[in-house]
Amino acid sequence: MPVLTSDQITVADLTDGYSIMLSADAISLNGSTTTLGTAQSVTVNVTAYKGGSKVVPTVGTPTCPANVSASVGAASDSVVPVTITFAAALAAAGKVVIPVSVDDITINKEFAFSISFKGATGVSAYSYDLIVSHAAVVKNITGAYSPSAITLTAKRLQGTGNPANYSGRFKIETTTDNSTWTAQYTSSANEATKEFTIPSGVVAIRCTLYLAGGTSTVLDQQTVPVVSDGATGATGATGATGKTGATGATGATGAGGAAGGDAYTVILTNENHTFAGSVSAALAGSTECSVIAYKGATQVAATIGTISGAPTGMTTSITDNGKTTAKFTVTVTTAMTTNNGVLTIPVTVDGKSFSMKFTYSLALTGATGATGATGATGKTGATGATGQTGAAGADALSLVITTSAGNIFRNSSGSTILTAHVFKAGAEVTGSALSALGTIKWYKDGGSTAVGTGASLTVNASDVTNKAVYEARLEA
Repeated sequence: MPVLTSDQITVADLTDGYSIMLSADAISLNGSTTTLGTAQSVTVNVTAYKGGSKVVPTVGTPTCPANVSASVGAASDSVVPVTITFAAALAAAGKVVIPVSVDDITINKEFAFSISFKGATGVSAYSYDLIVSHAAVVKNITGAYSPSAITLTAKRLQGTGNPANYSGRFKIETTTDNSTWTAQYTSSANEATKEFTIPSGVVAIRCTLYLAGGTSTVLDQQTVPVVSDGATGATGATGATGKTGATGATGATGAGGAAGGDAYTVILTNENHTFAGSVSAALAGSTECSVIAYKGATQVAATIGTISGAPTGMTTSITDNGKTTAKFTVTVTTAMTTNNGVLTIPVTVDGKSFSMKFTYSLALTGATGATGATGATGKTGATGATGQTGAAGADALSLVITTSAGNIFRNSSGSTILTAHVFKAGAEVTGSALSALGTIKWYKDGGSTAVGTGASLTVNASDVTNKAVYEARLEA
């Protein structure tokens, strides 16, 4: 018999709900720069509940993308393990679909994975040094300087390579009172060396190296002291006059006065250092600084005390302490993340104490730039021409099923009446008009034998095991 129109409805008997869970729904894998790099695996446990009771699920064959495989293990304590293996060649995120069945219900669970790729290696950082030809200038009692001029040289070191001459900008300042500094020379163009003649009357020379192109970014700084010979001692007192009478012998000339005390000067050969760094921390390295002490114009031994101010990742060591060659070494590791700071170096010379300062900073590598935005979507093509209007069709027939008590039974009890409504051109057809069109027949679960005839069919809970599909057909 030809079928003019039909509709179907699912009737379910819900006694207990089903819950299926994975011990993990996703994972982020650590990769190399473009692929996973090394094979990795993860085990996901599948657990199922029917109502409040734990049941053993049946896990089918997982569906995996390329370079991913999965194996299903034996159940233990109602839990089924699924081991997912990712090959080293895996280069993109994706998902594994795991089919899980309980009774006659199958649910596809998805396990997602992604890859955290390593960023490209950054360019090695630069470190800069300002080298001054003389650590100190001596001024003798006549006012003459030795040497009469000093030479400044700029050096640059990339990573662990060899230092090379660097063309930056120099600024040279002098002071007559160790308080106020006067600029004597500023580079007008980039240069690698500069000779400077020392003017009269100065007690120190401050030399600063700047980044090429201007004088805003300081790279290194050195201060050269001018040490002076002590002044000549005062003339001794005149001897006492002899007794009156016979002319006595002339009194002896008084002893010469004590010589004036020599001044003390302490200098560091490296007052500032820039350590090479990565994007966020220091690269392992070190720098050495000598402590030079003068009494007048004579170099004397210096004793370095406990150095303070070192951050995490920085250590200091002292060698030749108490000698004229005393020096300290500053060493940094990749644990150092402090961008800049100051170390305090206590120095003792002939029982006199001096507090010296050593300034440090990090030259960090710039981070990798962000990925560019996705390009715009292309234009939509033109719409095709409209086809010719077809001839008017016959009035449409449709069939709709309604229920008297819904389509869900609870705990295998209850009943519901299914009613088929036939519509022709939007209007419901009943009685003889419906009989003239055909007969309504009911079928269950796709069967070919009708389980009922007529506009209505009563369905009891006992007719349904878990669920059943009923179809009403209008047959001519």
